[in-house]
Amino acid sequence: MSLWQFSEASLPLLKRCIEASKPDLNNKWIKRFGTFNQLDMKNTVKENDNITIPLSEHTNSVDKETLIQEKVEISEDIWQEMSDIDPISQFDYLVENCLKHSALYALLAENLPLTSVEKLCNHIFETNIINLTFLQKFYTLFLPVYLKREYTRTSLDILIKAEKYNSDMFKYLLELIIKDIDLPGQIIQQYISTIDSKCQLELMKNIISFNLSNEVFVHHIYSIHVLYKNCEKTDFIQQFILTKLANISQLCVNDKNYGRLLLTYLQAKKKYSTNYTVIQKIIDLHRSTFKKPCLNAFNELQKLQDDSILNSND
Repeated sequence: MSLWQFSEASLPLLKRCIEASKPDLNNKWIKRFGTFNQLDMKNTVKENDNITIPLSEHTNSVDKETLIQEKVEISEDIWQEMSDIDPISQFDYLVENCLKHSALYALLAENLPLTSVEKLCNHIFETNIINLTFLQKFYTLFLPVYLKREYTRTSLDILIKAEKYNSDMFKYLLELIIKDIDLPGQIIQQYISTIDSKCQLELMKNIISFNLSNEVFVHHIYSIHVLYKNCEKTDFIQQFILTKLANISQLCVNDKNYGRLLLTYLQAKKKYSTNYTVIQKIIDLHRSTFKKPCLNAFNELQKLQDDSILNSND
């Protein structure tokens, strides 16, 4: 733990003292405190400080630097020691070493016995006092790698507990694992099956905000269809789905999951304005068994539009 800390009221004086000192590396002020730009004057998280995180309150953001794993070498001695560690009785020592070597998060996630991973995760999710930097990197460096291992009921359970423990950090985790197409889509599918309609709508909104590539959208098209089918439709969601359907139409000519999503979209369009030209091109291109139902739904939409025009002219 750091041996010094300035009060809020002392910070202006400290700034003047540092700025008044010469930019000389041998200057006593710079030697002791560094330059002013090196000091994070507000909400500084010191890597060796334990911070209480009530389960009912969440951090507002995650340092984006924690999303990038450091490319550093881990000595064989350190790795061997950490691989044999008990994740509960030696938890503080594990945290200390992970904070020193960020590459340890992925190594532990890849190589720890699954029983040890489960013990470690449960221990973290059952405590309110934990180093915030460690927790951020646990969510963004450890869990995404662990979830690539063989899918089990335990991995789904850990994902659910991660969301309950800290929903803000979980959103960063969710974006990482959704955008990683090396991670089996099954884990997201199973997670969706455990959440209610309100949470599914929130997840759908998050997916839109993640700005998914066409490749990632196709990878999760089954899960996205489930979310879309069950959520309350809005103009914004409808526009997002249509844009993606158009963008990936060439990639999914024979894809049944694409056909299902297209049909669900058409069935929901009765309440919304429709871009008939774009939809016609999409349907003409598609070749799965859902082509005919989609064409029937599209013809019904056109009939509804024609009837509406006639009624408005009467």
